[in-house]
Amino acid sequence: MPSPAPNPAVADLVDLVAVAAALGSSGAAEDLHEAIGLAEESDPAAAALLRRLAVEEPVAEVDDVVAQLVRVAIQRALRALEAEARRSPDRAAELAQEANQVRGALERLDEQPADRGAVEGLVAWLAGRGEEDG
Repeated sequence: MPSPAPNPAVADLVDLVAVAAALGSSGAAEDLHEAIGLAEESDPAAAALLRRLAVEEPVAEVDDVVAQLVRVAIQRALRALEAEARRSPDRAAELAQEANQVRGALERLDEQPADRGAVEGLVAWLAGRGEEDG
């Protein structure tokens, strides 16, 4: 089953998640207005996006948006994993097996509704990769 066409707002949402994570992890913003003010100082485009998303009516189900964000992040991580396999031929088989397992879970995101267990497993995999890289 082919993946759904990417939502044009997903790139904005991915950027927004990165901004929100940065603001949230620093404990800098207590509320949306403060987050917008902080983003305005460091990234005016992110502040504009926060303002726009704060007033727009949602057009998608939350679970679908989460699944799409996870899909985008997993696709990026898989490209990095494949590049790592090319740089480390001695680990290529191990990394290929890991990539195949992740692709299997990724396919479950295409189910309607998206498989919540797949989403949770993929997020956990991403977190684990982040710990390995960090």
